[in-house]
Amino acid sequence: EVKRWLERDRPAQASSSAPLRILDAGCGDGINLLALSRIFADLRRPIRLQGIDYNDLRIERAKALGLDCELGVGSLADTGLAAASVDMILLNHVLEHIPDKQVVLGELRRILRPGGLFVVGVPNEGCTLAMLRNRVLQRSILRTTDHVHFFTSTELRRSLEAAGFKVDRIAVEGFFVPHLRIAS
Repeated sequence: EVKRWLERDRPAQASSSAPLRILDAGCGDGINLLALSRIFADLRRPIRLQGIDYNDLRIERAKALGLDCELGVGSLADTGLAAASVDMILLNHVLEHIPDKQVVLGELRRILRPGGLFVVGVPNEGCTLAMLRNRVLQRSILRTTDHVHFFTSTELRRSLEAAGFKVDRIAVEGFFVPHLRIAS
């Protein structure tokens, strides 16, 4: 997806030596930061990588990876970043945890440059098999999960469009196994 975005939507910058500003919103332990640094290195594209997470322990773990990036504890509802200052944002397995998702999506839309790439990953917990798991097979999940949203692709699209994002595509990854022990 990144390569397609660079070639299709940002052709003038695809070969530019100016670094792209990339934000991992809710970066956790930095696993996605590591992947992003490798993706752009393979594309031979300079980047300025940044990660924000609310949990200082997770930021410390991300720092231990030794990546060349800016890391900080902060809120995705108020990042402190300038408007239209980020070329690409990754929000992976974060949105389902945020009570007021529209505030966060609005803030991320505000800081994303026109023509920027916003990649969102959420579990497909609104699908039929997930509802079977949550309501029949493992009802305890609803009492123990920290997820506050159980997205379907339709609900995700509505939330993104309400925040002003243009949704190019929604892709389903993998197969949902309706029991955590079996999935593990």
